[in-house]
Amino acid sequence: MYNLLPSILLVVIFSSYCNAQSSDSWKVDRTPLSAIIENKGQFINRNPQLSEKDILFGYDGPQEDYFFTSDGVIIELTHQEKRKKSDDEKAARAEKKKVGFKDAADFRAFKEVGHTMKITKDEIAVQWLGTNQNVHIISEDLNSFTHSYNFYENGNLINKHGLKSWKKLTYRNLYDNIDVVYEIHPVSGYKYSIIVRPGGDLSKVRLKYSKEIIKNADGSISISSIFGHLTDHAPLTFYDENKNKTIASYFKIQGDEISFNVDNYDRTKTIVIDPWTQVPNFPNSNWDCVWECERDGAGNVYIIGGTSPLQLIKFDAAGALQWTFNTPYDTTEWLGTFAVDNAGNSYVANGSPARIMKVNNAGATVWNNPNPGGLLTLTEFWNITFNCDQTRLVVAGTDGFAFGGPEPWIFDVNMNTGNIVSSVKVHNGNPFSIPPNDQEVRSITACNNAKYYF
Repeated sequence: MYNLLPSILLVVIFSSYCNAQSSDSWKVDRTPLSAIIENKGQFINRNPQLSEKDILFGYDGPQEDYFFTSDGVIIELTHQEKRKKSDDEKAARAEKKKVGFKDAADFRAFKEVGHTMKITKDEIAVQWLGTNQNVHIISEDLNSFTHSYNFYENGNLINKHGLKSWKKLTYRNLYDNIDVVYEIHPVSGYKYSIIVRPGGDLSKVRLKYSKEIIKNADGSISISSIFGHLTDHAPLTFYDENKNKTIASYFKIQGDEISFNVDNYDRTKTIVIDPWTQVPNFPNSNWDCVWECERDGAGNVYIIGGTSPLQLIKFDAAGALQWTFNTPYDTTEWLGTFAVDNAGNSYVANGSPARIMKVNNAGATVWNNPNPGGLLTLTEFWNITFNCDQTRLVVAGTDGFAFGGPEPWIFDVNMNTGNIVSSVKVHNGNPFSIPPNDQEVRSITACNNAKYYF
């Protein structure tokens, strides 16, 4: 979910004076993608009530997911925000800091509770009733970019990469001589078009909602959710051969079902009934943003950001989207950092607890290391750099536990496994600080004399 990074994301590339051979610049406004993605198991952990066979395709939006089944769509709405601590909780945490922590595990638990996000979800099922059993679903308008997912299956982390997506789904003969077409709306929500060919009986078309329906004065309907109302805008109906020739039409409501009434029309011709389902407006979240930007030796650009999950996205040197990689890291942990080598391999780290994975230039997982080693349970990865010839991976962070808090360390990490090969503590902390003075290395870079600045 909310996996295409923020709903609005700006990436700008420009030429600097130190590499001025080209004056080409490009900019990408990252509005939500029109991407209906094939399901290869990645959506099941999002909605465990559905089986893999039930979900055929899915849309991964910033705060809304659409799971397309054989007879409808399930809308999942999600909002996350930084949890607000009560005055009593703040006072208790301040007192705990004064008292100190008995060990590293006690300190880790204290940090995790303080980091907990407030995540709110709601779900609305929309089902076509009385449909044909053997509906043929056609995916159309293939996107040029692909998608990669990491998800757990029977306790094992699975990576599916190179997944395709399309702009349109057509449910052929959902009813006899009646098709339904789904498309992602460029503003909000999705469009569904009912295409009635000669011989189609529109009276059989019924749509059932799992939530209350309200009829509005403008002909639209509202469907309740905990985030506000979804809106099904009044249908626009026209002849397929002439979109300018509209036909009067409206929703008919009966309980939790709607049907479609259309004024007299030429039944020897195909008509299109074209509503639009719009999701509620969500409050802005300061967590939906780009955290870092890198490039490889060919000039391809990589950005990482978002929260649930942390996403890695690749653009080519001209600004065309190549792929979106959904990492296994989310808001249950502290997000880390990433670096890209000249060949286009990305090394993505979770900050706390320390985890690291390697993603190749095609968006596939090369290796994933959820336990790279370290001294104790407080190993953390906060910044990555390479040595000058990119044969070593050096990570800055924390490790150990002294005087009630973590200590600053730098790690030499094996580029083929993600294991810590060696490490060095770079400061002893402050034993007289109350509360403990946590020490972390948050930034590091290599220089030409085989040394590092941090």
